[in-house]
Amino acid sequence: MACGITLRKRTIHSLKCLLTNANVLLAQPVCHMDGDQREPVIITPAYDGLETNIPHPLMQFSDQDFPEGIPLFPKHDVVLAYLEKYAKNVEHLIHFSTQVVDISLQSSSQGKDTWQVKTVNLLSQLEMTENFDAVVVASGRAAVPHIPDVPGIADWNSTYPGSIMHSKSYRSRDTFRNKVSSAIRARQPP
Repeated sequence: MACGITLRKRTIHSLKCLLTNANVLLAQPVCHMDGDQREPVIITPAYDGLETNIPHPLMQFSDQDFPEGIPLFPKHDVVLAYLEKYAKNVEHLIHFSTQVVDISLQSSSQGKDTWQVKTVNLLSQLEMTENFDAVVVASGRAAVPHIPDVPGIADWNSTYPGSIMHSKSYRSRDTFRNKVSSAIRARQPP
């Protein structure tokens, strides 16, 4: 989120940009509809009580300070409010509930190649195609959860449905209160 906002703020007068907030390049979005709510809920690694692991002075933008008096390692809702404030002047340019579904290089006989970007609005299902001179993918380093295919894991999951989850789905310790649980870190292949 921060990378995309920064890029958009720095190029606001010189480039035509598309900034979306549902940026996983998949056939189906990594989101779900929450009850009667019409807004897609993007799966995020932010959970109740999450604090940053770097001091806020190191992660703040040079043109906006964090608010006075916040903890050195602020909670995720403080960081989110900071980013939302930082994005205010470009918010009208962000395509919310929009997913990039394809990016392809389009060759031109005039020698000026462009990038064709296809998107779909997750609420209206409206598809759109636009051409750009450049593309920056700033989707985060862990956009798609990975659960390795370990021998026996499928059998376990079918016997005990819902007992295996990726850490990105973790929301609260209350889910695990009075239960025996284990956290296993699996290195994702390069």
